[in-house]
Amino acid sequence: MKVLLLAPQPFYQLRGTPIAVKRLAESFSRRGWLVDILTFHEGSAVEIPNVRIFRIPRIPGTRGVRPGFSLKKILCDLAIFAKAARMVRHERYDLIHAGEESAFIAMLFKWGAGYPYIYDMDSCLSEQMVGSHPSMRPLLPIIQCLEGIVIRNAAAVLAVCDALAEYARAQGARQVMVLPDAPLCAPPSEGARPGKGRGTAANRATFMYIGNLEQYQGIDLLLEAFSRFARSDKDSSLEIIGGNPAHILHYTEVCHAKNIADRVRFRGEQPPERLGEFMAEADVLVSPRCKGVNTPMKIYSYLQSGKPVLATDIPSHSQVLSAEFAFLAPPEPDAFARALARLASDPALRAELGEQALRVARTRYAPENFDRTAFAFCGLAERLLAGDAHPGAVLDASPQ
Repeated sequence: MKVLLLAPQPFYQLRGTPIAVKRLAESFSRRGWLVDILTFHEGSAVEIPNVRIFRIPRIPGTRGVRPGFSLKKILCDLAIFAKAARMVRHERYDLIHAGEESAFIAMLFKWGAGYPYIYDMDSCLSEQMVGSHPSMRPLLPIIQCLEGIVIRNAAAVLAVCDALAEYARAQGARQVMVLPDAPLCAPPSEGARPGKGRGTAANRATFMYIGNLEQYQGIDLLLEAFSRFARSDKDSSLEIIGGNPAHILHYTEVCHAKNIADRVRFRGEQPPERLGEFMAEADVLVSPRCKGVNTPMKIYSYLQSGKPVLATDIPSHSQVLSAEFAFLAPPEPDAFARALARLASDPALRAELGEQALRVARTRYAPENFDRTAFAFCGLAERLLAGDAHPGAVLDASPQ
């Protein structure tokens, strides 16, 4: 089967969506599919068998495209549409696999040329747009209506989490499959002590955040909470892995303003294969995200590290995490500061949460579960094209 995979972001980059695209393309390749990825002009080259990468031309003023709705992204999406139109005229694809807003482009090709498409739903576009641009809230009903049309016209929706799957079903999706992300790092070696990082004293802990430093990730919340916690704790530290130079500069200045610059270390972007090494240094892994319903990819690696996880108690976390194996705190500075203090002062709690997290990762979110579900999705797509899949069926292969 020959597939056109629309990836409306810089590819390849070390952040959630491009990593997910790469993993999915690798799964398609192992299935024997031929895949053409059409993506933005930015990103590093990757080699995947049976996969070709095509890029839009460089557009003046679009350097450094960031996640989320923006003028730069609109311009790049228009270029994706133009190049995709040329590609479908010269190549015959069996299926278009469209991520994020490129599903609107895929729908136009369905209407114009009959191409079936899969909507790869990593986020709720209507929520994302209004969340990043509150001035667009009056347009929310219109955006949701358009989003619903895209969902209903898709041959299937591949959702990254249960909340998005439920949204797709509510919008009338024909088929739904849930494909949670998989950990990026290997589990700790046998004999390693879950929850044991560099902190030694009873009231000392090394907290660590891994991921980009976009506003929706809650870095402002984390730094404010840590500054309040640091007033009574003189030894704990915060390590931040990830972020582009501009974001790091900005948040370094924030740390200086909050008088915590000597307690917070920014270590920049790191390759996925080193994440296990960094997480081994932590006593607690944090995810302070404050917006969105999709579960951050980092959560699955956090769990597999065997370290305790501190996260905000919002749906994007609580649909995967529970109090049995993670510490959930309200997305508010004082509450998050109290959570930092509790975990810093209780090594036994950290160890217990770390052990439970590792158990959950091994049973629910092992990499082989991702591969198995991805292959099940490939089978669904093949049956849809052959006309063998019942149009009203809902398939959900998420781990239980």
